[in-house]
Amino acid sequence: MVYPYTLGVVVIMKNEAPYVKEWLDYHLNAGVDIVYLYDNDSTDNLEELVSPYTLKGLVVYHKFPGDYRQLPCYHDALTKYRFSCKYLAFIDADEFIYPTNNGSIKEFAENYFSDKENIGGLIIPWYLFGSNGEEKADFSRGVLERFQRRGAKVEESCKSLVNPRLTYGVLNTPHQFLFFNGISHRDENGNPYLEDESKSLGEKIFIAHYGVKSKEEYLKRVAQGDAFYKKRDVMVKDGLVDPVDYNYKNKNEVEDGRVYNYYLKNLNTPHPRNNIADCLLNAADFLNNDDIKMEDYLSAFHILCTGGNLLSKESVEEVNLRLNKAFNIVTQKNLKIHEVELFMQDVPFLLQQGMNRDIVLKLAKQFYDWLEQIYLANKAFTKAALLRINKKWFDIL
Repeated sequence: MVYPYTLGVVVIMKNEAPYVKEWLDYHLNAGVDIVYLYDNDSTDNLEELVSPYTLKGLVVYHKFPGDYRQLPCYHDALTKYRFSCKYLAFIDADEFIYPTNNGSIKEFAENYFSDKENIGGLIIPWYLFGSNGEEKADFSRGVLERFQRRGAKVEESCKSLVNPRLTYGVLNTPHQFLFFNGISHRDENGNPYLEDESKSLGEKIFIAHYGVKSKEEYLKRVAQGDAFYKKRDVMVKDGLVDPVDYNYKNKNEVEDGRVYNYYLKNLNTPHPRNNIADCLLNAADFLNNDDIKMEDYLSAFHILCTGGNLLSKESVEEVNLRLNKAFNIVTQKNLKIHEVELFMQDVPFLLQQGMNRDIVLKLAKQFYDWLEQIYLANKAFTKAALLRINKKWFDIL
C-alpha cells in the first residue's frame, strides 16, 4: 500500500523557537515526509518560525494548550494520522533520529518492518549528549554543532517508531506504546528490548538526545516546565540544579560528530515524497486483490476518502463498487484479533463516510461480543474498558 506519507514524526513543543528550524531541517532532509507539530502554550515566536514549513505542506501545526499534554498529543496524532502515514515516530524537540549507515530514516523503517511479522513498533534507544562544558547559551551555532560529546553507553530510555495501524495507545510514559493483540515492539535486532545481553543496541540506529545543552539552557528549560511536566521537579535557585537529573543527562565521555555530519550531508539532498495521485491509484488497485487484509482495506478506504475530490464522477462510482466488494471479502475471512480491534476503532469513520449503517453496526456488535469475551478471559480489563467506549460511539451513530 502506498500511503500519502511513508514516514511522519509527531512532536509536541513548548518554547522551542531557538531550536525548531535545525530540528525540522534535520528530519525533513533525512527521510521524514511530514511533521505533526503540537504547540503547547508557547510564548515565543515558534508558530511564526514554523509557518514556512506549513505553507510547503511539510508540517501540520496544532495549538495544543494545557498542562500534561504530551500523552494526549500522542493519542490525538495516533487517531488522526493512523492511515495517513505508513510509519509514525514519536520524539521530542531535543531528540534526533540517527541511522548509523547514514541512509534515509524512511528507508531504515521500510527495511526494518518489511521482514518482521507481528511487530508493530521499533524501540530506538538514547545516547545522551552532554553540555561539552558550556555554561552559556550560544545561539549563533546549532545544537548539533555545539554538542558533539556523549555518554559512552547507550541508555535504557528510548523512543518509538511504530506502525500506527497496529498500535492502539500510549503507555503511561512517552517512551513506549500499546499494541493490538499478538503485536509487539522490538529493538533494532528484532529482540525484546534490553533482552540482548551483548548490549549492542544503538549500533544500527539511535536517538541523539540533547537534554542539557548548555547549563544556562538547561536551567531555563527546567524552570519553565514542558509538555509532560507542568513544572519540572528540579530545584532551580541561585543557579543550582538537582545533581541527579543534571548529571544523568550531562554525559561527555565520548566525542561523536556523526549526527552533525549527517545533518550537513543531507542539507542539499533532495528528498522524494509520495504523490497523492499515485496513492489513489494504488489504493483503488488494492481493492481488487482477493487476498486483501483488513489493514489494507481500511487504509485504502481512508486514502480514497481523503483524496476523493481528485476523482472523476465515473471513478467515484467504480471505487464505491470496489469498496463494497472488498468489504465483503475482508469481513468473510477468519480475521485475526488485531484486525478486528483495528476495525472496531474505525467504525465511527466508516459510518461517517457513508458505509451501509446496518451492515457495519451488525458486524461491529458481533465483534464486540467476541472481543469482550476474549478480553475478560485474559484479564485485559483496560482493553475491555476501551471497547465499551467504542460501543457508546456505535449507539450514538
